Amino acid sequence: MVGLKRKELAGRRFTRIVSVGGGAKNLAWLQIQADIFDATVYCLSVEEGPALGATMIAALGLGWFDTPESCCQNFIQYTDAAEPLLQNVEKYHKIYQQCRKIYPATKEICHDL
Repeated sequence: MVGLKRKELAGRRFTRIVSVGGGAKNLAWLQIQADIFDATVYCLSVEEGPALGATMIAALGLGWFDTPESCCQNFIQYTDAAEPLLQNVEKYHKIYQQCRKIYPATKEICHDL
């Protein structure tokens, strides 16, 4: 979440996120992520997202595709997606703001853990 906040502060906002790994197959987990990040969260049709990315880079390097966009269109497929629910986005935003206030007071303890 911190990384996304830094992008937002730099004037960039993500509206689409791809969730990978076994947990991404869980629709409840996709929904939680969508609500926390206030962005649509997609699940890849393959569980091995990093391997797919490496394959795509190799295909581009071999000249199989003219552009990264055309490579993505041929390789990337999604099985599910979760849209953020406004009422949940607002709740998570409030929780995040509270956590931002709490962290400075507990920073040393957190780092010791």
